[in-house]
Amino acid sequence: DREEGRDRPEGRGHMRRQATCGAAAVRRFGEALAAKRPVEAKLVALQLLLPLKSSQTRLDRDVCAKRVAREDALRLADAAGERLASLQYLVAQQRNELEVLRSSRWNDMPQLAPVELFFAEASAELKEGLTPDAPNYDHRLMVARLAFEVQFRKRLQDKLLVLKTKQKQLMELKTRRATILKGLPARLTTVLKVCEQFRNLASPPPLSHPQDDIIAALPSPLYVLAKTALMVISSSAKDVSLSVSGDPAAATAYNSCASLEEGLRLVQRKSGSRRPSLAPTAAWDDAFDTFPLAVSLHIPAANGTNAEVRFSQLTRLRLIVVGAGAGCTCDPRVVSAALDALFPGDDGVALPTVACRYALCQDEAAFTAAAVDFGACGAGKPYVWAQFVTAPAVELLPPAPLSRAQCSTANISRHSLPHVLGLLRERLLVAS
Repeated sequence: DREEGRDRPEGRGHMRRQATCGAAAVRRFGEALAAKRPVEAKLVALQLLLPLKSSQTRLDRDVCAKRVAREDALRLADAAGERLASLQYLVAQQRNELEVLRSSRWNDMPQLAPVELFFAEASAELKEGLTPDAPNYDHRLMVARLAFEVQFRKRLQDKLLVLKTKQKQLMELKTRRATILKGLPARLTTVLKVCEQFRNLASPPPLSHPQDDIIAALPSPLYVLAKTALMVISSSAKDVSLSVSGDPAAATAYNSCASLEEGLRLVQRKSGSRRPSLAPTAAWDDAFDTFPLAVSLHIPAANGTNAEVRFSQLTRLRLIVVGAGAGCTCDPRVVSAALDALFPGDDGVALPTVACRYALCQDEAAFTAAAVDFGACGAGKPYVWAQFVTAPAVELLPPAPLSRAQCSTANISRHSLPHVLGLLRERLLVAS
């Protein structure tokens, strides 16, 4: 208090009064001690110490305030230092950019679109007033080119965005297709299993025949006929039987020949060649040679008799001829008559195709001949329906044109072997 009030005139009287009070308190404290009054002495001592305690409190408060002010000043100094460092970094960066701009040449700057492109594609607003005699032409031209460059690059950016979108769509499509292709083997396996199940359900059980080994040696038309006949017999024609007659060894040898000519020579050695009774000269001497094996269908006839319908193949012409077999217990003429009347217009008198007629008769006069007599060959007649019931699935197209206009190939092609067998059974049962 003395230090604070020393320089103040108004505090001097207070200091004197405080000193006088202090001296009186010291004197009372001595008297209390001498009189052995401890309580009074303690009270006097507290009066003496109270001003000192107040001074100490004020001193601590002033020291704390100065300390807080010092920390605030240091904090402000740190913030100012950080801001100064940031400003110094920005100044250095701007200086570096300025140096780069000063040191770079015009060729290093981004190239603008050519002037020709600017005048060709820029809008009328950008080209307005750009004439060589206009004031500040170069400056105005550069400003317009810069504006056009901004628009041009924006269009390119839009096109690039569209292309990126298409690329993304194509990549998604590629991913989907790759996923589909990845799962395709499993799907195909499932489909194949289902198809196998349906095939097992739809396909009939394998048919067996005592002559299966001989049937395997038949040519494809007769093989198709034999297998189809076995299926028909097992399902709807129980009273019809099938047999294969001929020379199995010769058939196996023929099938092992390397060429058709070699096989025909083998057949000629076995059975000899038969020439048909033609008016012109035949093209081949072996035209009526048949395959060593033939397929026979045994069909019930009238009066408890049995008719044998024999199917043979002319090896050279690849035709199927049908006739009465040697195992008939009925009159063979009845069988021949039933075969001739099976379909109207198809009596087996003429060759079924123009190609066969031309192969036998290579001159124009013979090509226009009315008919050919197959009686000389003795194997049967080449009915048109026989070519269809013995044809594989890939050969079901009708031979065109037919030798007779009144024979409807479209109708004959729809006649399957079950239908042919049904007609034969009806005609043979009613024949007398």
